Amino acid sequence: IVWNYYRGVKSQELKPLEGPVSDLIDNFNLVLRPVHVTQYREYFGFAGWYYRRKGRLSEFRALQLFWPDKMGRLPWEPGCDASVNASQPLLFQPLLKSIN
Repeated sequence: IVWNYYRGVKSQELKPLEGPVSDLIDNFNLVLRPVHVTQYREYFGFAGWYYRRKGRLSEFRALQLFWPDKMGRLPWEPGCDASVNASQPLLFQPLLKSIN
């Protein structure tokens, strides 16, 4: 799915976007949301290291692709199926530091 989206953007058949994506999987509306920078270290450690080493950390951006449950609800929407919710961390939210 992601590879198809990448090819579509690269060939200019699709525009890079944030928000609903309806043309990747039939009968499913997916959503792209930007990953919050506080999540980068946990989920994109090597990419951050690479861009930092090249002096281009400010260029690094990440999007997360979300899929709905069978009823069309996304993980942040009330009533979303628990298994769908559990398999998609909400990386658009800031990472909160735990107090130990």
